[in-house]
Amino acid sequence: TIINGATDGEDSVALAPAVRLAKRFPGTLYIRLDWEMNGSWTGWNPNNVAQKGQGESPATFVAMWQHVVNYFRASGVTNVKWVWSANVDGGGGKMAAYYPGDSYVDDVGLDGYNYAYSQSAAWQTPQQVFAASYNELENITHKPVIITETASVEANTGEAAQGLSKASWMQQLSLYVPKLSHVIALCWFDQP
Repeated sequence: TIINGATDGEDSVALAPAVRLAKRFPGTLYIRLDWEMNGSWTGWNPNNVAQKGQGESPATFVAMWQHVVNYFRASGVTNVKWVWSANVDGGGGKMAAYYPGDSYVDDVGLDGYNYAYSQSAAWQTPQQVFAASYNELENITHKPVIITETASVEANTGEAAQGLSKASWMQQLSLYVPKLSHVIALCWFDQP
């Protein structure tokens, strides 16, 4: 509904107060609007069960994003950087449909984790988590990249017996990320 914000009141209810707060903030704000949009677990993904029949699509996501950015700009907000942040998807090529365009994005981000045994998955190195999606992102835009969420589980007994550990994963991450030429920042998510 935020696409039609002027007619359904969403602009005055949701965006106007956010604009007032942004204008009062003395520094730069990084807004990561509706992150992981390519994941079916998010409320704004058309494959989310709660979204069935709501008419959501990658196109409506793009329209919403552009509407919000345009609203902030038209309201004179100049201290916001917009961070478009997808979830890693194994390089499946689905991110591009959600990209609102370079003129609406300042930085792009990737969320990716080594969940290993906690999700009945194999242990993954940082490269296995990020490489395919980073390459996919590079085909969409050359905007600066932020690893907007990442972490690793502790190794279970079987993984530890193979010499794997959360500490070694973090060390691998610190060596891998500098090889990604457009990455400017990394946010460690103190979980899973």
